[in-house]
Amino acid sequence: MRRIALAIYGGLLALSLGAAPTYADARADGPCPIAGCVRTGNGTLLVGDVENAPGGKIALNAPDPTTQWRLVNTCLDDDPPLGGCTKQPPCPAPPDRVVSRFLVQYRLIAAGPDAAWVSDGIHCVDITEIEPVVTPAMVQAEFEKLPLPLGEITLQPSDGVVLVNVGAIFYTTQPATAAYDVVILGQTVHIDAVIVDYAWHVGDGSADVHGRGAPYPDKSTLHVYTTPGGVQVTLTLTWDATYTVDGGPVTPVLDTTTTDSPPTPLTVVEAESILVDSF
Repeated sequence: MRRIALAIYGGLLALSLGAAPTYADARADGPCPIAGCVRTGNGTLLVGDVENAPGGKIALNAPDPTTQWRLVNTCLDDDPPLGGCTKQPPCPAPPDRVVSRFLVQYRLIAAGPDAAWVSDGIHCVDITEIEPVVTPAMVQAEFEKLPLPLGEITLQPSDGVVLVNVGAIFYTTQPATAAYDVVILGQTVHIDAVIVDYAWHVGDGSADVHGRGAPYPDKSTLHVYTTPGGVQVTLTLTWDATYTVDGGPVTPVLDTTTTDSPPTPLTVVEAESILVDSF
């Protein structure tokens, strides 16, 4: 028989995997956190009926002097008790937790190392604390919280006054990349962010102008205003990124995120005609 097993000397605490799960503090001497749960052994194992996931559990690194626990992969070769490789539905989990389906087994330490394992059934088990895995959703959440640059706006004409039907040029000198290190589940996640789109909101109701832009004579981000008045120009940067966990393989983030610059005022005026004496 070939088994893939994870040995745990610790408690299993029932948890809710419903729409708003909570994770209670599991201590051997603490109160039972779930209504109707029962204690076994020295109290480090708490079991209860859980909404939307009956028997859902959380594995913790808490000492259990009387019982040895282990989690066994439910997809095993040549395993008669499980009926071979069984297809199990996925376990619901919040974005910041790792929940997988396992056969939960235990045996009394006093019975010796050759004692038979006793099955507690197949359950969804939160293994975040005993086998912390940084998930793409965790990295995405941190990526969206990063203090990414908002973008510096430069206008031409530089005095912020532009003539009707002449046009203004927008550009930014903001570096196109930024790097950050964050810690998730005790692991260092390095995030390399890059700007993938520049959207200039020109303030007069016209469509956005896209591009990084450059000073005159570059006109790739020129916009011509046709009505005099004051407008506010803003810049939205769209950031994409890749990340590594503890120096591991480079992985793309799940989605882009955006930053918005503070508004920059621009005044649009009409040219005045002045009559001069030709003599």
